[in-house]
Amino acid sequence: MSRILDRIESPADLRALSLDELKTLAQEVREELVATTAQTGGHLASNLGVVELTLALHRVFDSPRDKIVWDVSHQIYVQKLITGRRARFDTIRTLGGLSGFADREESVHDQFGAGHAGTAISAALGMAIARERTGASYNVAAVLGDGALTAGMAMEALNHAGGLRAGMLVILNDNGMSISPNVGALAQTINRVRMDPLYQGVNRMGERLLDHMPAGHRLLKLGMKLKSRARATLYQPAWFFEHFGFEYFGPVDGHDLDELVLALDGIKDYLDRPVLLHVLTQKGHGYQPAEADPIKLHGVSPAGTKKAAAPTYSQVMADTCTKLIEQDSRVVAITAAMLEGTGLISTLRKHPDRVYDVGICEQHGVTFALDRAGFVGDDGKTHQGAFDIAYLRCLPNMVLAAPKDENELQHLLYTGVQSGGPFAVRYPRGAGYGVPMDKDLHEIPIGKAELLRDGDDIVILAYGAPVIAALDAAERLADSGIQAAVVNARYAKPLDETLILDLCARARAVLTLEEHVLAGGFGAAVIELLAAHGLRLPVVTRTMPDVHVDHGPQAHFRAVHGLDADGITAAARTLFDQAIDLPLASLPRP
Repeated sequence: MSRILDRIESPADLRALSLDELKTLAQEVREELVATTAQTGGHLASNLGVVELTLALHRVFDSPRDKIVWDVSHQIYVQKLITGRRARFDTIRTLGGLSGFADREESVHDQFGAGHAGTAISAALGMAIARERTGASYNVAAVLGDGALTAGMAMEALNHAGGLRAGMLVILNDNGMSISPNVGALAQTINRVRMDPLYQGVNRMGERLLDHMPAGHRLLKLGMKLKSRARATLYQPAWFFEHFGFEYFGPVDGHDLDELVLALDGIKDYLDRPVLLHVLTQKGHGYQPAEADPIKLHGVSPAGTKKAAAPTYSQVMADTCTKLIEQDSRVVAITAAMLEGTGLISTLRKHPDRVYDVGICEQHGVTFALDRAGFVGDDGKTHQGAFDIAYLRCLPNMVLAAPKDENELQHLLYTGVQSGGPFAVRYPRGAGYGVPMDKDLHEIPIGKAELLRDGDDIVILAYGAPVIAALDAAERLADSGIQAAVVNARYAKPLDETLILDLCARARAVLTLEEHVLAGGFGAAVIELLAAHGLRLPVVTRTMPDVHVDHGPQAHFRAVHGLDADGITAAARTLFDQAIDLPLASLPRP
């Protein structure tokens, strides 16, 4: 028997289905999500939780004319399945395949490219205002879930939308979680409604009465209005949102298609003003392992993924934080709804009074560590760490560091704590190299680089992840008679000026390496240094490209952009051949 899912090519096809067929489709979608992510990896629990909500939205609203904006957008897999991308769904998060997030280049139904929480209301508000300015006619809906309402940007957008009286719908997909459990007073207030059995019972009884009364569907609008007013009086979430200028409806059962379709259809007549629909869902719904552990199955690994022999950089960072907390009473750890992703869950268990989860509020929770910089792999363009050196290097008194391996990471973290000033450490995603880990932590002098290999022909200055590949390249160059000095820069600010200038004064060319864009990065800092001291010699930079890098394996993009050993060797050999006949640089004498 053929699946209903195989007949769905666009959201318009949903409107030809009966509600019973729509419920069957929901089950087929869940089966497809589980089967596909088991092979490709990806976000599972969050997508299982929005199956009915996605189907109801696309049945009631007319995408892409109507604009549906997903916050974070890691829960957009269901939308991809029903908007003409089903045949390619098994390529999701693979090189050259579908993105794991909303991607405007993929489909007109993906209205806004996002990969982070808190952006949807702002984007939807912009679309609503553009509609008013141009005289167009369409509906706008923003879907927030996984704790996105705790983001400061979301609250700012709510405030602005309510003040403008913008005609738009905000759907609060309330599953009580982000990646980690939600934190904060707002989450606790909203959860009072979620957990109140008396309120839930009255709510469901009211829905059943309306559904069975003569002309019940026509009375829905009046009933919803009355319920909204009652909730505003009795329940703090309604009061909260209505004081922002939003009409509050709900909460409704996010896994009951009848209730969802009925509610969304009724709400359409209110969208000349700001409206919020509170939808209660369960993360991982319909798949028992994900229901039992939605944190573990928030994201799943591709089939055949083997546990790395070496610890991940995140594990080393978390273990070092635990050591620092135990050694120094001043140290605390701060994370923004990423206890598991940053490895700090183990630190929290040992020291619950020294770890602070601030929710999805990075501006509020800025700390000394920058997680997963450079090429990050399968999460793609919204997650690549390509710009942090540039926006931090311009800040006075800022120290920027990057380790060559996981052992050096722990010492740089210790150095940052001891420094007494602003100190950022960037490190790559994934496993380390398996190097021996020192038991005792020690400081690495700020601004002091490490000369790993000397040579007078060419200087290779590597910052962070490319250091090990640079050493490999230097060995290959030596086999062809080119002696390359290799420097583990360690610091992008301050640079080790003495070492860099001395090496460059006796070399024929310089090659800089970093996983960051050129503008404002480490290579740019080296060029500025050489220019300031009058050293004139060829400099080539190997960086991330000046584009948003798509999703795919880290090794692939390092090879494509010349940041693996092969690419570094080729770049250094070409640079040396071009510079062989040029005079050596020399430092100007006073």
